[in-house]
Amino acid sequence: MAPKRQVEKVEAKTVLTAVLLADSFTQRFRPITVEKPKVLLPLVNVPLLEYTLEWLALNRVEEIIVFCCAHADQIKSHLADSKWLKQKSPRVVTVTSTNCLSLGEAMRSLDQKDIIKSTFILVSGDTVSNMDLGPALAAHKERADRDKDAIMTMVMKPTQSSHQRLRLGDSNLLVAVDTNTQRLLKYQELDGPIAAAAGMSSSTAGQQQQHSHHHHHRRGKGAQHWKLDASFWSERDCVQVRYDLLDTHIAICSPEVLMMFSDNFDYQTLKKDFVVGTLSEEELGKKIYLYVLQGEYAARIHNLRSYDAVSRDLLARWAFPFSPDTNVFYKAGPWGPSSYRYARGHKYLESVTSCSRSSHLGPSLAIGAGTAIGDGAVISNCVIGRGCNIGKNCRLSGSYLQVRYCCGCVADRWGAAAAGAAGADIA
Repeated sequence: MAPKRQVEKVEAKTVLTAVLLADSFTQRFRPITVEKPKVLLPLVNVPLLEYTLEWLALNRVEEIIVFCCAHADQIKSHLADSKWLKQKSPRVVTVTSTNCLSLGEAMRSLDQKDIIKSTFILVSGDTVSNMDLGPALAAHKERADRDKDAIMTMVMKPTQSSHQRLRLGDSNLLVAVDTNTQRLLKYQELDGPIAAAAGMSSSTAGQQQQHSHHHHHRRGKGAQHWKLDASFWSERDCVQVRYDLLDTHIAICSPEVLMMFSDNFDYQTLKKDFVVGTLSEEELGKKIYLYVLQGEYAARIHNLRSYDAVSRDLLARWAFPFSPDTNVFYKAGPWGPSSYRYARGHKYLESVTSCSRSSHLGPSLAIGAGTAIGDGAVISNCVIGRGCNIGKNCRLSGSYLQVRYCCGCVADRWGAAAAGAAGADIA
């Protein structure tokens, strides 16, 4: 009798997948986004979508699902003309659902299509980051293997001062976290001044708070009031309360997240509805965890203030390698691929640029190829697209001009930015 063969169990390889939402489901960039999708708006002369795709590719994401709603045809056309549909890895596919009006509807649509089978990265197409996803993914998968109710890991980053939050236009945020496990216990957006700015400690230890069932914070008129349930300390020795975190809008999710959106049609947003709702329904046992970035960059372009702040961060090389002079973004056209060169003072000029000797180029600027700068022009803290014409004695500061615009005036920070983005010539 022949001996029995030992059959080795081969585990199916899971594909690392990212769901990229190519619609913000807001109207903060109107009227610009009436005719053009927000993810294709240029950020330092590169479409927003390219930053997110390059970051995911850098983290070896194998499949990227681009979920399109408004202006889906333009997004598909952009991807068809780019390198993403021509290469094998990462595999980029588009899913279109023009009827979705919120993130919740998009998640329910994905659940109905049944295309997500394993852990996935949820990110918006207007996110800029150089974060290494490896540690956060490993931590999430380790927790999920031990506990099937660990359904999400949210990525946040600390701020050193209230100014960092204000420059991005982010709402004030209060989170309570189990210090030992990093489990998220409370998530609340505050409308008033940041508590941290009032001089409070960013963490509160267990012994100090065991004497009070509720924790209040009140500093001056209009300050926020918030409460922490005493049950937080019933099974925990230490709870950390933080006011210094910014939400990066990057999340690592289990497939069950999609099912939970389908089961609850009241969930329309990720944070205010899903996260807050999950934390409040403790009887279901679902758990959300926190991962805090250390020394890495991540930000989302969700309003004009954050557009300006992230543009300045890119020029200052905070999101390296996503700075103009690395030329990682392929940009074709009449002037060929991207060819930025770095100069002292965070100046980035493409090779085919005509600049008068009598003009003055200040710090923190990017100038695209084919741009002509006239005599006596003074430019600083600006991003100027390709093929622009800056007239004689023109002064630009803190402005953003798109491709092929003519400028012959004195423009302040917001005037040129608004007019240039809206598509009107400035003369």
